[in-house]
Amino acid sequence: MCDLRWTEYLKALGPTLIAGIVAYIAWQQWRVSRATLREKLYERRWEIFINTQRFLRSIYEDAKVSSEEFQKFSETCRRARFLLGDDLSGYLEEVRSRAA
Repeated sequence: MCDLRWTEYLKALGPTLIAGIVAYIAWQQWRVSRATLREKLYERRWEIFINTQRFLRSIYEDAKVSSEEFQKFSETCRRARFLLGDDLSGYLEEVRSRAA
């Protein structure tokens, strides 16, 4: 009789335990995907930073801008609108317009 009660409790707690484990795994997957997104955004923002640095270095060294460098920086400014805030993308657009 006593063994019968414990099996009933285990039957009732089994699905709850499994649901808890599944929820924990889903939470871990969400954390991993969020970290992956942050890493990708960092890499893309770093690329914008490097391109801007190259563009400004070419201006400071040569006091002029080639059309190829200007095209690359214009593309960088277009991508910056989606990856950076309004203040930073506005600043890059100002740098581009002054270089033109």
